[in-house]
Amino acid sequence: MKNKTKIGWMIILLGLIPSLNMYSQGNLMDTLRLNEVVVAATKTSHSIYSVPASISIVTKNTIENSPVIFADEALRGIAGIYVKRSKLADRTSTVNLRGFSGDYRTLVLLDGIPLNDGYNQSVNWGGIPTDAVVKVEVVKGSFSSLYGGNAMGGVINILTEVPKEETFTLKSSYGTYNTFITSASYSNSFLKSKKLSVFLNVTQKSSDGYASNFYQATAKAGTGTYPVTGWQKTTNNKGTEYFLLGHLGDNWMKQTQLVAKISYDFKPGTVLDFSISSAFDKYGYRNPQSFLKDASNLPFNNGSVTIDDGGILKTLSVRSHSFQNGPGNAYTNAYKLHYKTNIKNIQINSYLGFLNDMNEYISCTTGATEDGGPGSINTTKPKQTYIASLQADIPLRNHVLTLGADYKMYNAIGEEWYLSDWVNADSKTTMKSSMAGKQKIYAPFVQAEINILNGLKSYLGLRCDYWNNTDGRSSYGTSDTTYMNTSSSHLSPKAGLVYTPEMNWNIFKIKNIRVSAGESFRTPNLYNLYKTWSYVTTTYLSNPDLKPETSFSWEVGLTTALFNEKTIISFDYYQSYIKDMMYNSEISTGVKKYMNAGKGEIKGFEAEIKQSISSFMDLNFNITKQKTKNTENSADPVSVGKSFTNVPNLLYNIGLNFYKGPVNLMLSYNFTDKIYTSSDNSDIVQGVYGGYDEQKLLDGKISYKFNKYINLSLAVNNILDREYYLYYKAPGRNYSVGLTAKF
Repeated sequence: MKNKTKIGWMIILLGLIPSLNMYSQGNLMDTLRLNEVVVAATKTSHSIYSVPASISIVTKNTIENSPVIFADEALRGIAGIYVKRSKLADRTSTVNLRGFSGDYRTLVLLDGIPLNDGYNQSVNWGGIPTDAVVKVEVVKGSFSSLYGGNAMGGVINILTEVPKEETFTLKSSYGTYNTFITSASYSNSFLKSKKLSVFLNVTQKSSDGYASNFYQATAKAGTGTYPVTGWQKTTNNKGTEYFLLGHLGDNWMKQTQLVAKISYDFKPGTVLDFSISSAFDKYGYRNPQSFLKDASNLPFNNGSVTIDDGGILKTLSVRSHSFQNGPGNAYTNAYKLHYKTNIKNIQINSYLGFLNDMNEYISCTTGATEDGGPGSINTTKPKQTYIASLQADIPLRNHVLTLGADYKMYNAIGEEWYLSDWVNADSKTTMKSSMAGKQKIYAPFVQAEINILNGLKSYLGLRCDYWNNTDGRSSYGTSDTTYMNTSSSHLSPKAGLVYTPEMNWNIFKIKNIRVSAGESFRTPNLYNLYKTWSYVTTTYLSNPDLKPETSFSWEVGLTTALFNEKTIISFDYYQSYIKDMMYNSEISTGVKKYMNAGKGEIKGFEAEIKQSISSFMDLNFNITKQKTKNTENSADPVSVGKSFTNVPNLLYNIGLNFYKGPVNLMLSYNFTDKIYTSSDNSDIVQGVYGGYDEQKLLDGKISYKFNKYINLSLAVNNILDREYYLYYKAPGRNYSVGLTAKF
């Protein structure tokens, strides 16, 4: 019955949609208005065309009309962005900008609060409240001159609701893998002249998931104790022969998100607001399965086995704990107190922020079964960030001088304990490893916005980050180490020029010409500095003497409009040169240590065409072509001349947005080139577990608005049902039916 229902919905969808596609950018008039204002590019409000940066905007309309569940998915169609999300319960999803891999090289802000934690500078993308987001600003390029560490590839600024009218919204959707999402939002303004505004949102997400994590092993010539069948012959991502033995179960997830904002307008230009954003996650695996059958055709999951591989007898050891994976849980809490005012034409912005994260997961070890047995628990609690910021924008005739200072303090404690019973998180026995440390950052910054000529403007910025690493300690086995305090600093300059000519013909208009150059960096995080741990036969040592990674980047870009702005074309060329890249260097057999050992370069271009076909249809195409290369690496010489890991060389997106009357249709096609995860780029095999395949994804969402209150929608991801892997097996065709009520 369920399969018939699914097929029925697919027939309805395929009957309604053409073969074109889009959801990445939404309504062209939404995202490309002349007066669209961004803040992240200069820390002051400006039109997207009056700053020397390539900027993309994702609006609330785009998010609501797109088949997305998590905030990172809404960024997939933007030029220069690579989104790695392998499954619903993915705890390691990342967003890369312009060839810089990892969340730790892209700064992510939620209403101005950095979400990159101080432990390993990662971002909990699943914890971002999608239904509360009103706009996302994606500003590409080097921005350490304003923001400090992590802003190497760019800045992603996520803005949440600031309500002015009373609205009550209920959303509910149900889909494949028993995925159920409900959301309730309320916003209103009170008091005289509506000075007091409030916004509340509660969202719950749950999914039974699917089998995404597999157990495979190599075999050798010989015989074991038990002959078995049911295995599947495969390879790893480098082509080495493996045998697929089973899976670890359906990867389920549950999440609750809470958002609360309160704002008070004292007078025009003077506002005090406070916000809380919280997310609580649980995930795990149900119903693991061994594919193996013994001589009696019964399931088999432990012992030495014999495999008859086409007449060649091979043996391998099967262990019951390898079919198991323990549960995990996490939370993210972000608090912000913000005050802005004007004092004699000087705009003052200040805020205090606090980010409090926790992450915990359980692993099964030798001897464990589905019912219990030995394991370990890894907890990082707390992962805290304390933030204070003060900024003044001073008008000087027709120029603006921005002065500011930031303070951040990161604090993290991590522990790994052995468990006598992995199903009981309280059954701790002995500690395997631990770490702790703090990092304090002090940073004044200055930016001069200079109007040189009519339409010609320059931006000159400089920031000095000084940091102390303190209270560092690590414990591994019987070894306890307390580290001396260390300190370092980095100066981040940047210069940009933007020209917005007044040439304006009906058929052709130059929106802007822009060029910029700057230096950016990222500090070594507390994980790199103080975490010593082991996996299988390799020990990874901490290094408290790490230096920051640095990069010099420059870019040039052009945006033009044709046919009364019905066609908008953008082009950007960029280069980055990176020094002191952090690598795990093998210092002895079975021992690795993070070292500043590498240099690299990125060269690429982005091109985008946005076409308004009619009053109810937009077409969009963008392409990103980039070449990354390791130019020096004493820690891993074989990587020299090879591409960066976790960075695709080619991405392109094609999209269609149809909006007429009560119907809204958004479709997208995304191509992402294969990425490498081995530094020598030897992982070339696709279509196998553990590999990273190229992606060819057609997604879509159609909605029908019955009246001003009720909206019904159908979303389908991976419409073509492509099978691919991003280490884990990615989801096949999946759908959801949603209902939204606004009052």
